[in-house]
Amino acid sequence: QQKSHAVIPLHTADRDADILSPAESICPKLSNLREAAENSHDYKAFVTSNEYKRLRTFIDKELGKGTMTHDALDCIMTTVCTDRPLPAAIDDYGRNNTSTNLLQQIYESEIQKWSFHVTHNDGEYAKLAMGPLWSEILENIRPFINPDDRQEQPPPNRLALVSGHDTTILPLLVTLGPDVWDGQWPPYASMMIIEIHEIIDGKTDRNIFKSDFMFRLLMNGQALTSKIQGCPPDGDLCDVQILMDRVSPFATSDRDCNSHTQQHPAIQESKILLSTWGGVILVLLFTLASGLLGSLFTFYYMTRRLPCRKSSAYHVGNGISSYHDEFDGFQDEPEDVDGGENAQLKTVAALVE
Repeated sequence: QQKSHAVIPLHTADRDADILSPAESICPKLSNLREAAENSHDYKAFVTSNEYKRLRTFIDKELGKGTMTHDALDCIMTTVCTDRPLPAAIDDYGRNNTSTNLLQQIYESEIQKWSFHVTHNDGEYAKLAMGPLWSEILENIRPFINPDDRQEQPPPNRLALVSGHDTTILPLLVTLGPDVWDGQWPPYASMMIIEIHEIIDGKTDRNIFKSDFMFRLLMNGQALTSKIQGCPPDGDLCDVQILMDRVSPFATSDRDCNSHTQQHPAIQESKILLSTWGGVILVLLFTLASGLLGSLFTFYYMTRRLPCRKSSAYHVGNGISSYHDEFDGFQDEPEDVDGGENAQLKTVAALVE
């Protein structure tokens, strides 16, 4: 008899429609929230500080201007974690005191710069960005804590695994409150776990756990539950209703992504188009074709002839000129020009392009 195996559904999405990381091309309102954060006094004070300018000057001089972006930092830290050599200018990770370690200083500075808009205004950006993902997470939790939400067979999954990014974990932690994320970038191969526990002993303090279910939040094995507002400060478990109350207001796939600037739909579609390589190539081809047609039209308008035709000009007296077309391999003889009683043919000059 053939042994049957459980089927694990695997869900994927195109990068341009991915909900695992903040995507301003999908949700334009995120751009407004980021700009608001970057226009704040605290952000401007940070990017204009002497310390930040010093690090940027060092990066531009030693590594090349514009090289140290978030993606580059991600690549550098992956290199560190796999024990590969770094560029000589920043190859001091773990060798010097933290205060003088250049890579550590650059690392912390870029984290602060990138995360500023994510944490601004009680994580407003993170909540909007992670709303659809939280909606899917709660869909897996509700059937266990509320039997009325259970779907028809098959039963709800006891394990739901989401393979995301560091830029997934960080904003998820930010949405859970100001004290949950510790300000450090999620390390390489990090894991965030949300456990749901059912109370079955009948001895649990109902003043603390009002429902029949509790949750525990783990980040790389460390319990962070007590850092969520409303949870017991000295325990790893918390009433699940506190999690639901915290997340439910923004856990939705039907979020308000309308930009405050009310950009024309054509502009939004153009931004989405330009976010892909295929779109960039299409725009370049269209631009080249438009330039060629425009040049042909301008040439014809100025010369009244097509580029494949040549022109001859005949200068006559009294400032009068006469032009006629000349085709390749054939040339007309000059014609007499009636310039009046005093007109005389002085010179003939053929201008051939």
